[in-house]
Amino acid sequence: MPKVNIEDFGGPKRPQSAYFLWMNDNRDKIQQELGTKSIGEVGKEAGARWAAIDAATKKKYDDKATKAKADYEKAMAAFEKTDSFDDWKAAQKEAKGAKAEKAGKGKATKREREEGEPKRPQSAYFLWMNTVGREDQKKASPDASVAELGKLCGEAWKKMTDAEKKPWDNKAAKAKAEYQKAMEDFKAGKKARS
Repeated sequence: MPKVNIEDFGGPKRPQSAYFLWMNDNRDKIQQELGTKSIGEVGKEAGARWAAIDAATKKKYDDKATKAKADYEKAMAAFEKTDSFDDWKAAQKEAKGAKAEKAGKGKATKREREEGEPKRPQSAYFLWMNTVGREDQKKASPDASVAELGKLCGEAWKKMTDAEKKPWDNKAAKAKAEYQKAMEDFKAGKKARS
């Protein structure tokens, strides 16, 4: 389902930032000077020029953006009191549900392990992280959340040398070989039971 635009329901359009207001006034000039309409090239050059722009010019665009934002907030407050706002919210919810449903279609579901089936071994990274990595990061950053610890572990692993990773790679390879053997035995036993 396509994106649900508030403007289609009579709502106000979001205001542009100071940079985009300036860009609208300068895009054609930059394209002519560069001799291209390439979004990447023009955007890169525009970003560099905006960063180097004088304070007075930047303030002019900041003021325009501030006024546009105030006008938008006023228009939005009025729009929120209309039936069209409720219709827009309902359409958004419906579109979100359709998108979630579409994302779920064709998605592989996790296969249940059969009774007695060996569990897949961990990679070298997860062996390291679950043994020492997470604890080291907890000591270094005791207030870090679980997600932050995961990120810190990932960064620490990337910085490790091949020699530092080698013991973990060896453990992972050994665990994988044991898993493959156990899987062969499991499949052979399953075949015998059939």
